[in-house]
Amino acid sequence: MKYVPRKVYIKKDGGYAELSYQDFCRRRQADQSYMDKLFIPVQGCLLEVVRKLLYMR
Repeated sequence: MKYVPRKVYIKKDGGYAELSYQDFCRRRQADQSYMDKLFIPVQGCLLEVVRKLLYMR
């Protein structure tokens, strides 16, 4: 990663929770489920997204 994100937004209770990047890194070290989450960079922040498969008919 070229830069350190300002904030990280994780999905929680139907919305998003804001974390600092340092808090995110600590949680990722303590909880391996964070390794399976998918994040995209958006305007200097990381945003958790859900992987959804779409099937074409």
